[in-house]
Amino acid sequence: MASATNMDTLAAIALPVWESVHAALAPMWVEICFMLCFIMGFLLLRFDLMKKGGPAVKKQKKVVDDAPAVKTFDPRLQKAVDAEAKPSAILAIWRAGRDQAPTPVELMRAVVQAFVDEDPDRLVTEVLEHVRSHLVALGSSRLAVVVLDVVARAGMVEAMTELARALRHELLIASTLQTYEVLLGGFATAGDERRVAEVAAEMSASRVRMSARGLSLTIKGFLKNGMVTPVIQKFKEMRDLGFQVPPFAVTQLFRIACDAHRQAEAFDAVVGVAPLGSDAVAHLLEDCAKRNDFELAIRVEKQAREEKVPLIVGSYDALLKLHTVRADSRVLELFQEMQDGGVRISEGLCVGLL
Repeated sequence: MASATNMDTLAAIALPVWESVHAALAPMWVEICFMLCFIMGFLLLRFDLMKKGGPAVKKQKKVVDDAPAVKTFDPRLQKAVDAEAKPSAILAIWRAGRDQAPTPVELMRAVVQAFVDEDPDRLVTEVLEHVRSHLVALGSSRLAVVVLDVVARAGMVEAMTELARALRHELLIASTLQTYEVLLGGFATAGDERRVAEVAAEMSASRVRMSARGLSLTIKGFLKNGMVTPVIQKFKEMRDLGFQVPPFAVTQLFRIACDAHRQAEAFDAVVGVAPLGSDAVAHLLEDCAKRNDFELAIRVEKQAREEKVPLIVGSYDALLKLHTVRADSRVLELFQEMQDGGVRISEGLCVGLL
């Protein structure tokens, strides 16, 4: 009985103590378990070091970087490019080192230009062979843009087409917006409206949004070829996409339209699509004065004033000549407006009026 009583007393004392310890350590059980598991794992993994008479500790292996050293191109190429050496010299250095190392992208522009100037027939073959040999280093859209840009500027449309096809479909280099912009400019400069449309369709299929630069390059190429209708269509496309038509493009459109005797058509197409500029208005009015087209001149002047386009000397000269021929008293109003605006009268105007 005494023993049972003592046990009950001990339990009565120990139970509150255990409950206190348990309550104190309860928030720390997770951390304690984690620490115990870490210690057990460490002991198990490193048991061979602690085992008496066990195998010797293995010597630490020297870490060796298995990655091959980055190869650099012959520095003579950079020196030749910096010194603006002859294309033949640049190609000679490049051909001597092309198998040993990839050409830095920033030097590929000079190499491709050397091909254009010296050996255009070998350009596509040798450039593609070089990219294939160093595809890891050169298989980027950045390199594709550089190569295509040089070829496009040289007007080598077929070479550009072949390169673009091989880079994308054979070497699997993805076409970017910059790639498409180069192609648009290249085909437009060649006056190839069909291929421009094909590139635009490919961009749409690839979900690449047409850019203001892409349209500007297209317009510039079409203007170079005197293509009035395609330029007007691209003006409208720029408007629909929320881009502003460059002022130089409007002036150039009126130039080629006047040469093609389509000035009235071009003017009507531009109104509401692109803002008129002072130079564009002056060119149209000067053409009207040459052809004595008084009706179109009045329409152009009215639109220019509605858009608050400042009239320059060329515009006033043309209007004064047209009104003088008709003995129109508005000549005096225009003359006074010139004086108030600080526009100087040209000698040519004085001779023309006399």
